[in-house]
Amino acid sequence: MFYDLAKFQYFFNENKCDLGIEIVPAHCLQKQMSSGVSYGEQLVYDIERLKRHFPAVPVKVILIDAD
Repeated sequence: MFYDLAKFQYFFNENKCDLGIEIVPAHCLQKQMSSGVSYGEQLVYDIERLKRHFPAVPVKVILIDAD
């Protein structure tokens, strides 16, 4: 997902977007998927930990979950 954030930052710097939208599985759904898939709560944690140094573009994270 960090690759997507880098793309958002690139397009933001080029004045080609105003924000990025990342649609990702929630942790409960990720556990049901094949290995290697990351989950949205980790992405949100990583973005908060970086304290807006990267990405500098506003990002909307949408978590998808399944019962």
